[in-house]
Amino acid sequence: MKAMIIEKYGKYPLLLADIPTPAVGDYDVLAEIHAASINPIDVKVRDGKVRMLLKYDMPLVLGNDFSGIVIKVGNKVNKFKIGDEIYGRPRKSRIGTFAE
Repeated sequence: MKAMIIEKYGKYPLLLADIPTPAVGDYDVLAEIHAASINPIDVKVRDGKVRMLLKYDMPLVLGNDFSGIVIKVGNKVNKFKIGDEIYGRPRKSRIGTFAE
């Protein structure tokens, strides 16, 4: 899938890259992202200002909120189904909404 990534911390531009689609765990929902916004936390993460608190592996897909449509659900998910319109914010350890 296409995603906007950073390869290192700093005030560098985001890079468009092809990355693997994330695996869906038992309790996960995978969404086709239709919209995402740039929040102050995204800029702070990119600049490395929160790396003492949040450890991310590089390359990193930024993005802390989204709206879209469910395209896959984990085996133990029962509140969402494929085709549901959703919006949300992933856990801090699972950011990455600047992607398809």
